[in-house]
Amino acid sequence: MQPEKNANVWPRRLLVVGSVLFLIGTIMYFNNSDLMNDIVDPRKSAEHSLEDGGIHTLTLGEGCWIFSVLEENSEVTVNLSEINGSTVGKTLDKKCRADYAPQSTDGTIFVIIGKWEINQEKEVLIEIDCTGNCLGKTVWLNENSVFISDFTQPLMVVMITICCFGAFLIPLGLVLMIINRSKTQPISLESQSPLTEIDAAEMKSTDEIFALIHGAIHETENEVPPPFSGLTPPKETPQKTQSGSGNIASNITPNNPPVDDSWKNWDES
Repeated sequence: MQPEKNANVWPRRLLVVGSVLFLIGTIMYFNNSDLMNDIVDPRKSAEHSLEDGGIHTLTLGEGCWIFSVLEENSEVTVNLSEINGSTVGKTLDKKCRADYAPQSTDGTIFVIIGKWEINQEKEVLIEIDCTGNCLGKTVWLNENSVFISDFTQPLMVVMITICCFGAFLIPLGLVLMIINRSKTQPISLESQSPLTEIDAAEMKSTDEIFALIHGAIHETENEVPPPFSGLTPPKETPQKTQSGSGNIASNITPNNPPVDDSWKNWDES
């Protein structure tokens, strides 16, 4: 097994620092929850509060105005019109995008019923209608730029920066730790063996391979193709091998003459 390389300590440090910063930011948030609630809760931060419906006249400055109510009063409708002297002018359209979102730390739920863009300071007529009775129902008005200025207080900026920076470092440290671990993982030489136990068991010696090949060839030669597969091959007569001269010694001697006259015929020829 190869020796393991020294692991990079920076991913672990980033993870630890990110966790500490996120913990500090969380503690700061809970310690300053009242300040946060004073900014986002329209019951405390609204610039105007309109109760019991009806018709109201207000002077609104330039900006995006957010009208919100409690969730149970979401059927409330609002219309805005310009006031030109002693007459009512055109109706204002709903159009603007805002960063402000009404909420509360006590779990109260609010609903935005309209956002109006006021291009310059002007007096407006606000008509509030309800399904049924508007008694006890309140509409809160918040201007978006005021919310942003309150949210950029030094304490809020420090708290948000610490929380966000810690939340960024935690996943970054985890990712770097995973990458670093994959690079420093030890390599086992045993796992790189080219032969497995099964391959070793199936290996044969040279003699065994020769015997297998020779047997296969012998079986192929003995196979007789049809239609001669049923016939028995003729038996071969062994021949005696003669050595030396090709002349065979005769057994005829003066004491053992031939029994017939064939030798005369051979002599005459």
